[in-house]
Amino acid sequence: MPLRLPNREVVVWWGPDNLGTDRVAVEAGRALAWNSVESCVAGARARGFTLAEDADAPEPAVMDLRPVSAWLRGQRLTLDPEATLNLWNLAGDVAVSVGAPWHDRGRAADACHAKLTAANVPYLVGADTYVPRWTPQELRCLRQRMLAATTLLEDCLPG
Repeated sequence: MPLRLPNREVVVWWGPDNLGTDRVAVEAGRALAWNSVESCVAGARARGFTLAEDADAPEPAVMDLRPVSAWLRGQRLTLDPEATLNLWNLAGDVAVSVGAPWHDRGRAADACHAKLTAANVPYLVGADTYVPRWTPQELRCLRQRMLAATTLLEDCLPG
């Protein structure tokens, strides 16, 4: 999965383990990252990781996480629900993969995650579209989680 972070682009192997838990590739307790999809596929194959059947297909879509950073810095007034949910979920999967703490549960966090999910997959709430309305408490929670997620990725993803 190609990731576009604020200061760099990396590619990670990201998929379910044998128990169905999403993880990134890890070696010796450290997340692995590559500089291209081709090198990621080659590295994953060399390590015996399971690859999607279409691993040799055209370039996968890039997960652009920069809109969240722009929001955190005040360069963007509105929160991008897709980038925010992607960053939240990726950070959780990276944390599980490397054994890092990821405290993303609680009343406000659960409400935020549910709203982000509904905004990205509105049919889950029986709607064609869903635009979250954030309380001040939820916005503080989102800011804390996204700062923590950004720090986690900076600390755990090489490159």
